[in-house]
Amino acid sequence: MEQKMEQKMEQKMEQKMEQKVEQKVEQKMEQKMEQKMEQKMEQKMEQKLSKSQMADEEMSTMYYRALGKLVLHGRRKKSEPHAGILHNILRVEMSVYD
Repeated sequence: MEQKMEQKMEQKMEQKMEQKVEQKVEQKMEQKMEQKMEQKMEQKMEQKLSKSQMADEEMSTMYYRALGKLVLHGRRKKSEPHAGILHNILRVEMSVYD
């Protein structure tokens, strides 16, 4: 009687341990697959950076460069429109790329 009870308990414990191990292995495999998929998606997105996006980035750097020049040249007069100064500087910057 006692032996049967012990055997049943041992079997239950073994089954529980096997289940835990299987779950851990499955989780690790799923995580690895998810990471691989995420990396692939990120690589694809990086490769899809189009020329227009690169041009937009270039324009924004020129914009901030022009803003930096405005700051370096000091305060503007109240009569001068800020957008006009920025436009003039940007026009000069853009003529370099033409």
